[in-house]
Amino acid sequence: MTNQIVSPINISSTAPALPDPHVVRPHVVQTICQIFDAHTEVVCLDAPSGYGKTALLLEFANTVSEPCFGTFLRPASVPSQK
Repeated sequence: MTNQIVSPINISSTAPALPDPHVVRPHVVQTICQIFDAHTEVVCLDAPSGYGKTALLLEFANTVSEPCFGTFLRPASVPSQK
């Protein structure tokens, strides 16, 4: 593996549209809300591509009244686990 610097600057003020059909997961959104209610400042989601992480975060952002933002890390940003 080669070391490389990954630019953290790729900012967008828009969000993708929810997929159609969209699997609604209110129980997971409620769990994220409870985590933040417990004064946790950051929640990380990790799953393979296509599992609905972005859709879940959009659902969460549409549920809460506070401002939200998401940061997406590329595989090069995650330490390898051997």
